[in-house]
Amino acid sequence: MGSLIMWLLVAAASFCQVSSIILTGRFDEDHFEKYGIDPRSFDVLLRDLPVSKMKHKTKSVFHFEYNSFTTETAVFPIDGVILKDPYERIVIPIIVAHKKQKLHTACLADTGSPYTYMSAETLRALKLEVSADDNEFDLNVHGLPMTVFRSVNSFEDINLCGQSFFDVHKLEFSVNYRTRKAVVKKTAELTVSELEEL
Repeated sequence: MGSLIMWLLVAAASFCQVSSIILTGRFDEDHFEKYGIDPRSFDVLLRDLPVSKMKHKTKSVFHFEYNSFTTETAVFPIDGVILKDPYERIVIPIIVAHKKQKLHTACLADTGSPYTYMSAETLRALKLEVSADDNEFDLNVHGLPMTVFRSVNSFEDINLCGQSFFDVHKLEFSVNYRTRKAVVKKTAELTVSELEEL
């Protein structure tokens, strides 16, 4: 009985620690009202996906160098993959741009994140000056302008496409665990009857 109580106390303490990581910090009122989470306090533990692995997989699977300059136009559908070892992580290739700089890069697809993030390395590759105080950037992400945040906490080296990316583009996201492929494609415009049902 004593060990059960001890386990419950440890579990409760762990939950409180995770909650404090997500919900503490200085809040930007607009983003807090929309999502309830400060972008600088969001966290995803990615010990299995260091940036070195992202770079290697980008080259071997998507056939371009991570954060390499490109003149290509962003197109849909986007063909992504599920990475193993040890967890199932969905990674998609995207094109990000700022002014005349345009990069091919890869990002973790995370529908659990309300925001989209770019690492300091990717932001600097776009010729942006990034200081400790710079957290929010207006970029062109796969063909459309949107606000992204600098990657923070446990995923500071990883680009992450969250709900904001899928929402801005109005995308359909499907994953096939048999083929280990993911597809991100544009949806058709809503019909009048569909709009009336909303």
